[in-house]
Amino acid sequence: RGADRPSHVAWTRPHLPPLKPLTMAAALETWDAICDSYDGHSILLVQAVDQVPLAVTLLARLAQSESSKTLWERWEHEQTELLRTRGPRNRLTQLDISIQISLQSPRLLEEPLAIRLLGIICALPQGLSESRIPTFVTAFANLVPSFRRMITLLEQCSLVYLSEDRFIRVLSPIRLYMQAHHPIETPLRSRLAELYCELVEYNSDHFNEEEQYATNFTLPELANISIVLKSSMAHDALPMERLLLAVNSFSR
Repeated sequence: RGADRPSHVAWTRPHLPPLKPLTMAAALETWDAICDSYDGHSILLVQAVDQVPLAVTLLARLAQSESSKTLWERWEHEQTELLRTRGPRNRLTQLDISIQISLQSPRLLEEPLAIRLLGIICALPQGLSESRIPTFVTAFANLVPSFRRMITLLEQCSLVYLSEDRFIRVLSPIRLYMQAHHPIETPLRSRLAELYCELVEYNSDHFNEEEQYATNFTLPELANISIVLKSSMAHDALPMERLLLAVNSFSR
């Protein structure tokens, strides 16, 4: 359940890398091995859980007795609650329990701020851009001290990862579990809203400058901006006038 190797063991080099999600081809092979065939809804389900091996396995087992179309309809309402099979409740039959075990590891129990940071990252559908980390460190200095150390801790616990496009990301099942069981706290939501309002409020008398700013800073985070502003309006994270002005700037 982490990227660190156990200490006091003479591991050979190069050591095994941390386990990663399955490729799409491998995920569909896994599905086939369990319930014989897959269809378009099977592919949607596999994609929705980011090809996490346990999630794919649990879904495929459910597909032995339910159609993948029915499972997809259930997924849209139940999400990670769907990912359980019959039998004793444990980390191999229920994904929520498996995620909970990771969140309750001794490391994270000693560093509760890491869970707070994980909630922030889970509120960003694209993840946290590596280039924006200095801005976040400053903005959350009093709410999440040791911001960078907390990122490293979450990476060591395999709860976040650095994607190829340099975003700190969370796998879909973990993000959905966090949103359901550890929603982002109000002060954090307000600070996040402020950050994204500031991101879209660039004004210049020169169109070329504004276009360049949008290309460099707005375009890479279109989904983050949209979701944060919508969520902020739904939760009154900032005064509505402030949010509407940001929405107007973003639209322009």
